[in-house]
Amino acid sequence: MTLVVETRALKFTYQKDVVFSYSDITLNQGDVLFVLGRSGSGKSTLLNLLAGFLTPLSGEIVINGTLLQQLSPSKRDVFRGRNIGIVFQKNVFLRSVSIWENLKWAAYAADVSFDAAHAEFLLEKLGISEKKHKKPHQLSQGEQQRGSIARALVNRPKLVLADEPTSALDDENALEVIDLLKSTALQQNASLVVVTHDRRIVNSDDAVYHVSQ
Repeated sequence: MTLVVETRALKFTYQKDVVFSYSDITLNQGDVLFVLGRSGSGKSTLLNLLAGFLTPLSGEIVINGTLLQQLSPSKRDVFRGRNIGIVFQKNVFLRSVSIWENLKWAAYAADVSFDAAHAEFLLEKLGISEKKHKKPHQLSQGEQQRGSIARALVNRPKLVLADEPTSALDDENALEVIDLLKSTALQQNASLVVVTHDRRIVNSDDAVYHVSQ
């Protein structure tokens, strides 16, 4: 098994009197981890640390063999684009262009070649291939979330991070989206971390990481 994520003695603070301390994480290729915790416990902070958007107060984050803290901000941006796919809580698209152009932009921003066949495969698997030339606002909320998953996976990342991906969805769409996210990520041998408070999508046999403050 290939080691994808390893954190060691991770701490972060927004204010000196509030410190988030995280137990160590080890994820291999294909692993799925659900991060649970009450509001304000540091779930989204952990996701932003893993994504390299935040720098820890202390400790280390190793993604695909690279220590994030050793990268300059610009190199971290490039590394993120090539190795980490992110499904945000609120769908973030270039709104003036189609879903297809959004996928192409994700490759361009990461300075990698756009694999049209792979992009088409993702859209087909996610059930929105026929909507690829529509702009984001022309899609339903569930379809937009599927577009977000396709964009997160289009560069074949080693790690996929999802921040509350089902919070705005009804029961049927929530379960469908999380199943698609898990199956599509695993098909690419990517590790998946899902930050959520949505107990509907967590099964008894899922690996769970509890964050408390």
